[in-house]
Amino acid sequence: MQLTFKRFSALLLGLMVTSAKLHAQDPMTVAPDIFRIRLENERVRVLEQVLSPGLKEPMHTHPATVKYLLSPFKGTVSHRIGTSTVRTVKSGRIIWHETETHAEKNIGKTDIHSIIVELKG
Repeated sequence: MQLTFKRFSALLLGLMVTSAKLHAQDPMTVAPDIFRIRLENERVRVLEQVLSPGLKEPMHTHPATVKYLLSPFKGTVSHRIGTSTVRTVKSGRIIWHETETHAEKNIGKTDIHSIIVELKG
């Protein structure tokens, strides 16, 4: 069977969607020792995150979120596409994130402690 451009494109798109679903893990599933559910209802899920120095979270996905940093953040944020950035954020900051798949590693000397409000719907 000859592989036409349309069939190839459809196959490639299917693989990308399947790959995204495999890597788009819920933080509570992949890192229950780092995240705790503090509140959940039909509109939001509120997570508490505590990431000790030197530890790294597995790759996971959050929907659109508001993150409140209870402590300073110094970490490496790795993205599904293979890029990574080092972020340093002061405690008390409130940060907006669109839907994101990432892994974080604490490269600081203190726990990263934050409250994450995930929006539903």
